[in-house]
Amino acid sequence: MTFEAADARAAAKVIRLLGESVEYHTSAGVVTSIYAVIDKDIQPTGYESMVSEARKEISVLVSDAPHIKRGEFIVSDVKYTVRDILENDGVVIRVSAK
Repeated sequence: MTFEAADARAAAKVIRLLGESVEYHTSAGVVTSIYAVIDKDIQPTGYESMVSEARKEISVLVSDAPHIKRGEFIVSDVKYTVRDILENDGVVIRVSAK
């Protein structure tokens, strides 16, 4: 097994173990049920830390939402709107949300 395959397999296990089932609504109106890890009250570091505003971050598997750009995640009637893609390593996409 390659490192990339092992990384993808481990990430999938972590997302499904620590994440929760969410509905992802694309800007085109497509609804998909996936797992996501939602981190609340993240304090930015580095140059982003000039503004002291906590943000929400959502991590999902690329295989579950390969074309994520804009859209909404809904968890137990709470709506999170995607603002920016923070990181995409080809396995996990991490976005900021409001």
